Amino acid sequence: MKALIRVAAAGILMLAAFSLARAQDDGGAPEAGEIYVENVAPQPLTFGLSPDNESWERFTLDAEQVAVYSGGPDWYILILTEGVELRYRLDDAGSYRLYWNETDMRWDMLTCQEPACGRLGE
Repeated sequence: MKALIRVAAAGILMLAAFSLARAQDDGGAPEAGEIYVENVAPQPLTFGLSPDNESWERFTLDAEQVAVYSGGPDWYILILTEGVELRYRLDDAGSYRLYWNETDMRWDMLTCQEPACGRLGE
């Protein structure tokens, strides 16, 4: 069974101050002010989240780990692969998957069409 972690924001004025908290086992879709991120890679992946695309907080998801991050309506993610930087604006209450992009030879993110990347009810 894949881990589900709910991450709550401590504050998002000038710095992205996020904190960890254990989630319930119900694994529901993200609500307003949240985003859902899963790592389908066979290894841990580290990335940055920001409310303003300027100040970043670092997070790591273990292989096959799932997390719900909460903190506000504005979301940006930063993914680095050997000096190649990707930044994406994320939709509030969106579901996303971190994966290896074989074509571009880098870690990347895709938007899931189903809430919680189809994991509801698992």
